[in-house]
Amino acid sequence: MPIVETVAGLANLAVILARAAELGIEWVVYGHYDHALDAGWWPFLELDSTDFWQLAQPIIEQVEGHGLRYVQPPFFQLHRPDRFAHVLTSLTRACRLSAGAITLGRQQTALAVEFDGSPIAPGSPDAGAARAITSEELARRARHIVDTYSANRRATASFAIDGRSGEFIRVLLYLAAQHYLGTLALDDGDAFNATGE
Repeated sequence: MPIVETVAGLANLAVILARAAELGIEWVVYGHYDHALDAGWWPFLELDSTDFWQLAQPIIEQVEGHGLRYVQPPFFQLHRPDRFAHVLTSLTRACRLSAGAITLGRQQTALAVEFDGSPIAPGSPDAGAARAITSEELARRARHIVDTYSANRRATASFAIDGRSGEFIRVLLYLAAQHYLGTLALDDGDAFNATGE
């Protein structure tokens, strides 16, 4: 399956999809986190937010317009099965053809297999549209990601897991947070670098 995951890839999506259809490829993955890193976004849009689905909808429409099926990128909040169920519901609403989702771990896989397309239960949380976030909150979130990743990383993995919260921090998020902090340091004109040293 092709994974479209860069700014250039999204700019050339129609060409990629046409070629995939010619080759008999049925599924196309949207690599949201790589795309976000390549585009220099901070923070990344989370897959359970309305803002993500506004971004994904035109991509899905192009994929399905070429007779292909959309594959949802992985949802990294492993400790939030309720939010993953919300992602599956949103995926079902956004796609008119059958769709796929990359799952992480047994719990997500089981939820995806058992998911019947029914809407999430009334009263379930809805992340909705992102609220305005202050620059201080963005910096605090970036610092938390960098510190947590650094404290919990292993040489054999490209991710870290915070043992207290269960938060799964992928290297792409760490790199984006580190870049954001480095940008702040350049703006301030001081000697602070992205690792806080």
